[in-house]
Parts: sequence; structure tokens; C-alpha cells
Amino acid sequence: PNRVDRWQHYAALSTEGVAAGANLLEARKDYAESVPTTLRVHGDERTDVLCVDDDPNFAELTAKMLELRSDRIDATPVDSPRVALDRLRESGVDCVVSDYDMPEMDGLSFLSEARAVDSDLPFVLFTGKGSEEIAGEAIRAGVSDYIQKGAGRERYDLLTRRVENASEQARERRRR
Repeated sequence: PNRVDRWQHYAALSTEGVAAGANLLEARKDYAESVPTTLRVHGDERTDVLCVDDDPNFAELTAKMLELRSDRIDATPVDSPRVALDRLRESGVDCVVSDYDMPEMDGLSFLSEARAVDSDLPFVLFTGKGSEEIAGEAIRAGVSDYIQKGAGRERYDLLTRRVENASEQARERRRR
């Protein structure tokens, strides 16, 4: 199947979850605003995540799914690696979740440029482009994690755990 077919498949599988999730997200945000920050984050630091994908709908979906699964994650969707790099230079983030196959630059080139800004930045490659060759390249390039996109909540549960773990490990290294 071509790329458009795959995205339509992902969208069809995710549409119900996103619609229900959007209502839940609003309810969680309303509740979160009423709770003191120190209670809301359970003593842990917030994790600011950039979700980078050339498909703005998928970047938005990824950001919403991360926020729905963790009250410690603030995720921002970005549809361009160049815009994401500008954001990194201006204010920094705690973690990047990026697609591999993007027209501006591929995920590994983006990783290289992002690490030039912050050498210890957790970077999770979250891609539909799944091959052993790309996985090997990603590991050699130093990604924090490599996860294939797929349908279902389990993918986003896994992504959320990996983002939280990579971000916490980076914080621990910085404290030493």
C-alpha cells in the first residue's frame, strides 16, 4: 500500500479514539487547571515533547495521545523538522518524537541537527518506515528509541513509556 493508503488506514483506526480522546483531554485539562501543580505532577517534572511529522494530522494525533496517557507530558505537534529545530534553539524541549520519512529531511538527519543543538536530547524515532536497515541506522545514529507506528492503543502506551523513561534518564544524567 502507498503512503496515502497507510495514513487513511491509521486515520480510520484512530478517528473514534481521537474524538473520544479529545473530550477526555478537555475534561482532564479542566480538572488539571483546578489542581495545584505540585499535586498534578506527583512530584515529578513536566516533560515537554515535540511531535514532529510532515503529516500535521498525525503530529497532532501523536501529541494528543501522549497527553492523554500521561499527566506529566506537554506535547506540541510540529509538521516540519526545520520549525522543530527553531523551537529547540529558542526554548529547548525534553524529548523529540519524530517520523523518519519526511520531505524536508529524514528523521536521522533531523536527529543529527537536533543533537547539534542539545547533545543529550532524548529522541524517539516513531515511524511507519519499518525495516531492519533503518532500525540499524537509527541505533548507530544514537536514537534513544525506535518504535514502529501501528494501529491500536498499545503503540501509544509503549511510546508514552519510552518518552517518559528516556526523558527521566536524561534528567538523571544532567543532575550528576
